[in-house]
Amino acid sequence: MHPIYQAIRDADITARERREAEMHARAEAAVARAKSIKKGKRTPPRSLPLVTDDGQPVRYPLRAFIQTWGELTNWWTHYDADTLAAELTDEQFENYLTTTEGTVRFADALRAAREGAAERPRLRAL
Repeated sequence: MHPIYQAIRDADITARERREAEMHARAEAAVARAKSIKKGKRTPPRSLPLVTDDGQPVRYPLRAFIQTWGELTNWWTHYDADTLAAELTDEQFENYLTTTEGTVRFADALRAAREGAAERPRLRAL
């Protein structure tokens, strides 16, 4: 092939590759914009307060309980105890123990309350 024709062909290939790269970048940007667009106007959920005005713990709704525990399903399978033991500060470790001990006490209370309940709730919409 003549060098001039080769140069023209190479320029065409480079221009085509540049156009394809630009179109690919535009497509990715469009997908990112589409994913970021929210349907309707939603306000972000407000965080629930920890205590009432008189200092008592706020009782959260059933939905919050279900969502919290749903997110924690099999959480322990995603961590290595040896790694955490080496990396957690003493304060973080104590916080974890306090939380798990409180969780076990609550689980015992919930189990006892369910055993004492006469009728189980049916499925409910969230």
